[in-house]
Amino acid sequence: VDGWQRPWPSVVPLADLLDRQAQLTPDRTALVLPDERVSYAELSERAQYYGRALLSLGARPGDTVGILLPTMADFVAIMFGALKVGAIPVLMNARFKARELRHVVVNGDLTMVFTATSVADAVDFPALLTEAFPAIADHSEGHLGLDEAPRLRHVALIDDEARPGFLGSDTVDRAAASGDDAEVDLRQSRASVRDIGLIMYTSGTTASPKGAMLSQEALVRQGILVARTRFMLGSDDVMWTPLPLFHIGGMSYVLTAMCAGCTIVHAGFFDADRALRQLVDEGCTVATPAFETMWLQVLDHPDFDPEALSALRLILAVGVPERLRSMQDRFPQAPIVTTFGGTEATSHLCIALADDPPETRLSTGGHPLPGIEVRIVDPETGVDRPIGEPGEIRYRGWNRFLGYYN
Repeated sequence: VDGWQRPWPSVVPLADLLDRQAQLTPDRTALVLPDERVSYAELSERAQYYGRALLSLGARPGDTVGILLPTMADFVAIMFGALKVGAIPVLMNARFKARELRHVVVNGDLTMVFTATSVADAVDFPALLTEAFPAIADHSEGHLGLDEAPRLRHVALIDDEARPGFLGSDTVDRAAASGDDAEVDLRQSRASVRDIGLIMYTSGTTASPKGAMLSQEALVRQGILVARTRFMLGSDDVMWTPLPLFHIGGMSYVLTAMCAGCTIVHAGFFDADRALRQLVDEGCTVATPAFETMWLQVLDHPDFDPEALSALRLILAVGVPERLRSMQDRFPQAPIVTTFGGTEATSHLCIALADDPPETRLSTGGHPLPGIEVRIVDPETGVDRPIGEPGEIRYRGWNRFLGYYN
């Protein structure tokens, strides 16, 4: 690419990434949600709160901590709080059924789960967990002792009082008040970029979900390279996404914005009315609807006005090339770029460039990110396939996941 400069990624452990940004730009808005708006300083302070709470509740380095929450700032804060004390966040799919949640808790050796009574997509999380583990209701607020999940010590509600088997938010508050900031900081100082940054369970079509372990280096490097070589983000940019935070796309965009020190606006549970208002009112410059069905709902909205979206300069979407071309024609001001990736690739493997020819942007998976090698091969022989011929995708690089947990 003409004028391309090596991005020199400055990779740090994830918790340091947040705290560094909070020191550099404490008052800048980090995250905007339909009902919340938090600055980098506020998000960092909230992560420290959960770090202290986890310490008091007995979290040890290497413990796996489940996050089963609707889209809210505390989802991100708990993830960083766990990382601060050396625990491994497990981002739990809010759409899993009880049997799938049970599998994640048991297979993932979860020691704690943070959840809420807030209804997400009409899902009652405490009821779902109780369906997965009926014996929870037989326990008091204290230490759980489930035969089917012996590692699970606590399930905590962050927004309600205690109920049988669940810690209440007042208990979490007391735990945070008694936690030691110095111990949190000491634990955080021991973090390595080689450590597991998070575990994300992929929903397999032929087997139980598998816990993909992603390194802190890969998560941060992904954010830096997407920000600098594909989205060209600066601190004044505002990203928009509707992808769930438990999805690799949703969380990777939070980290991408953090690497650039800019703002990310999240749609929450996707609604075209709210999405369009957010895009206009927040002056979004980069939109990552990812799925063409979501972006079509925005374009087809009766209040859609291209002039009101004059700040929007880039859109990332995937779909049928013919439909992407139609969407590009309807809003030509902002180039649409395509992508290919997956959880095991720590999100993006390839993304097109904004200045690529339209056919490249709209009918291919784009170019591999710097440092990633990709081949298309005959799966039987391993020999490279000719251009235009189907084959198996193979890749290697810093982004490859560390394996499946257990």
